[in-house]
Amino acid sequence: MKRRLLIALFAAVFFVGIIMVLNRTPNVEIGDVIFNCENKQTTVDGYDIQRYVKGKTTAYNEDLDVVSLYGKMPAFEQKVVKNDGTDAITMNTTMAVGFTGRFVDDVVYTIYDFKGNILESDASTLNLPTKDIEGCIVKVDVKWGRTENYLERYYFMRIDYIKE
Repeated sequence: MKRRLLIALFAAVFFVGIIMVLNRTPNVEIGDVIFNCENKQTTVDGYDIQRYVKGKTTAYNEDLDVVSLYGKMPAFEQKVVKNDGTDAITMNTTMAVGFTGRFVDDVVYTIYDFKGNILESDASTLNLPTKDIEGCIVKVDVKWGRTENYLERYYFMRIDYIKE
């Protein structure tokens, strides 16, 4: 009797283990977004937006507002010179965004002004605006993982234009 009970218990644990393995959410290795400004590298923290697993999408942080995040995002200084007689500026500082890790699709950049208005949307390269403004907010959209299993994250950084 004890042997049958023990065999039934081990069989139940075995089947529960199989069911849990088949229903688990695969891990996604999240890389780093590194912002390079005048040979200074800074790793930027991101916000989880959505997870895609086996055809199902789970959304997070749907109410991210660029203006409300203004004080929380890292700030970088971009030295600029105003062009004579125009409403344009010339950049004097080299800036770039680097990535470590495996990501899916292209990285997408969206540029905002400090009031939250979109200046450039869905760009595949980082092109800072050359208008005579105070600065801009850059949103970097990265999908970490694989095509069948990924985690989408937004990274924000503030660029302050320092006029020389």
